[in-house]
Amino acid sequence: MLDYTEKMCIDGNALRVLELDAYPSMDDVHQYEQLCRDVRAEFPTLSEELDPFHLHWVVFDWQRSSTQNGDTAVESQTQPSQVTRHEA
Repeated sequence: MLDYTEKMCIDGNALRVLELDAYPSMDDVHQYEQLCRDVRAEFPTLSEELDPFHLHWVVFDWQRSSTQNGDTAVESQTQPSQVTRHEA
């Protein structure tokens, strides 16, 4: 949000994508950069289209969606309420 588009947040959503149970020790920037590459490798097409910062937000919303997390979608809703809409 401050024009740092080449970095992403390694949060719980990213850890679930990488199937990690706990936050790794981030003692140096090389380990952080490797985790970012690993997240981007999970989404090669999106990684070509999005910078790391924006890819993180796509992963964030994807991980929060009710159907992704095993919940049953409510019939009366067209979109789960916890998913953020990002419209142009």
